[in-house]
Amino acid sequence: MKIEVSVSDDIDAISQLFKDSPAKTRKAINRALRNVSRFVERSVYREIASDISVTQKVLKELGRITVRLYEPSRNSNADFALIIWIGTYNIAAHKLGKPVQTAKGVKTGKHFWDGATLGVA
Repeated sequence: MKIEVSVSDDIDAISQLFKDSPAKTRKAINRALRNVSRFVERSVYREIASDISVTQKVLKELGRITVRLYEPSRNSNADFALIIWIGTYNIAAHKLGKPVQTAKGVKTGKHFWDGATLGVA
């Protein structure tokens, strides 16, 4: 029984695939980390918005949360970094809707501040 196998063309194709491997791997890592950063950003918005009873839209408009993905340069040994910045200053009542003075305080949408007064400029 005689078996002949010619692999010269296959070896060239396979070696070409391995030559492109580092670039393809880096591209896949970047894509995966971008997806992770978007997921983290959505999760942070959702969690904070529910904790302080404000819509995610208000947080986005005020720029209270920033998520950045830092990629290492090709020549450095640094790792990828996902930086999440959360602004912690109080949100002004007029940013949540139109404030209305009541007998007991100030109401803006579903938020109420007991004993508060509207400042008149």
